Parts: sequence; structure tokens; C-alpha cells
Amino acid sequence: MTRTLKPTKTPKPSATPTATVTPVPIAVLKTWPVGAWVELDAVVIVPPGPLGARVLVVQDATGSIPVYLGRGAWPSGLVPGNGFHALGQSRLRGDALEFYVRLLPQARFSPPGAVPAPLVIATGAASQHAYEVVTVTGRVTRLESSAFWIDDGSGAVRIPFGAANGLKRPKVSRGETVTITGLVIVQSQTTTRPAGWQIQPRGPADVGALAVLRPTSTPKP
Repeated sequence: MTRTLKPTKTPKPSATPTATVTPVPIAVLKTWPVGAWVELDAVVIVPPGPLGARVLVVQDATGSIPVYLGRGAWPSGLVPGNGFHALGQSRLRGDALEFYVRLLPQARFSPPGAVPAPLVIATGAASQHAYEVVTVTGRVTRLESSAFWIDDGSGAVRIPFGAANGLKRPKVSRGETVTITGLVIVQSQTTTRPAGWQIQPRGPADVGALAVLRPTSTPKP
């Protein structure tokens, strides 16, 4: 007697497989078309505040980038050194590339660790280090009520103070040599200066580390 085998049904999977996303280095993200969705794994170098309540800056071993939160607010108490892990997309805001995180649940933070050391650069090289924390040394060439300019011979760069960082301009004079740390940010065009890049101290710690070398006069014989 021949038995007929009935086909069996394939059981449904008990759970939907989860795709593993490999974080993309910031330097690689900057080479991709604007609008790319990626996951970043980096370190906070500038918490919310100096660039706005919804903007922070992160850095990995390949570079740095500002991060904008579309809705909600970043957690309070973020400091340089917090780990940053998020899913988002690249976009242009003004002339600058940024990483856009639509909702806070798409980002997570880990406890603070080591903070990357500022990169020492020439004053004229600021445009090559957008949104990086740098240290520069140069001679004061120009004074403004809330800024001064310094130049090491490679080109002058503006060091702003005021409402953006809540700092008063330190007392410096033309001809003095100054060493200072800050974040390279966009310099808006005005009637007296073109658009470009400037180095903004992030807070009291950067100004507290200000080093001023005052020129000495040669004694008369």
C-alpha cells in the first residue's frame, strides 16, 4: 500500500533578525554624498552650549564633526570625554557638513574617558581643521572689542569672545605673542571682514590656559 506524504509547512521565525551596523569613520563619512545614513562611534569634545543647545561636537581617530539633534534635548551633564554612539545622516547646514540625529533615542552616551589632546596647528591652517579643537601661537596683530587676531607668519586668524562662549576678551596688546586653545568654527561675513574660519575658546579652561609672551625692550647702553 502506497502512502502519500503531505508537504510540511515551514515554521515562521520566532524573531526578526537584527542587522549589524559597522560604525563609519568620520573622515570616510566626509567623502560620501550628503544624506548618507551611518552609525558613528566617537568621543564628545564640545558639549552642548558653545555652539547652541542642540549642537555638540564629536571626534574619532580620523576627524571631528558637529552633531545636531532634530527633536528634544541632549542629556544634561555631558562633558568632553563622554562616549558617543548614534545613527544619523550627514547634511549641510550653511557651508558646513554636520551629522544629523533626528531623535534622542537614536543616540547613546557612555561614561567620560580620555579627552583627545588639542592639535597644534599654524594660524593660517585653521580652514583645514574645521570643528577640531586646536592650539595656536602667534603675535597679536589686531584688536576688536570682543576678539583679537594672531599671526605666526602663515596667516592671521580671529579669536572671538562674547555671547557665544560667555567669555570676556583677555587683556592683550598688539605685538604680544599669545598661545591659546579653541574650536575651529565658521566666521560669518560682515562689512569689515570676509567669511572664513576662526578659533573660538570653548570656556574658562581654554582662556585659563592662555599664555602671553610680552615683548621685551632692549636696554640702552
